[in-house]
Amino acid sequence: MVLRIALAVVLGGGIGLIIGLIGRSAGGQCPLACNPYVSTGLGVIIGLVLASRGSSVEAQARSANLLKLDTEAAYQQAVAAPGRAALVEFYTPQCLACRKQLPVLNTLADRFAGKVTVAVVNAAALRDVARQQGVSAFPTMFIFKDGQRLETIIGLTTEKELAQLLEKYIAERPGPARAQA
Repeated sequence: MVLRIALAVVLGGGIGLIIGLIGRSAGGQCPLACNPYVSTGLGVIIGLVLASRGSSVEAQARSANLLKLDTEAAYQQAVAAPGRAALVEFYTPQCLACRKQLPVLNTLADRFAGKVTVAVVNAAALRDVARQQGVSAFPTMFIFKDGQRLETIIGLTTEKELAQLLEKYIAERPGPARAQA
């Protein structure tokens, strides 16, 4: 994070300085763009604001129960787990709706730990998998069980709605065997 802020300050200040020097040499009248000191300061401020904005989905805090599937093998293993449902979200790092969906997925991952696999897939990193699944909007979530896709959810979805869907697919555990008389 410190490196990100330092880089933003240097780049923002440098770009502001260049704009100020070009504006001054062009003989412009704008007090912001024609003064190298002012434009450098504004560039630094803009760089700081952009660097401190909401971070990407990967950098946001995640539940220990929320899986990040970063290989095709990990994806296949998660969706094909026998007898277990899996909720998989496809996202892109630039997607604001995906960032808003992440806290819901964190909560569901904790709530259904041991019962349902909850995972995220960076569609930009696993393009072939996203293409095979027909992902064209973000966030797109799928519910799988035994490797079969059972549900498709596109867009922001509430925790309640997702929990109700997951409840449908949690495998019922058989009760203790009764003695035959």
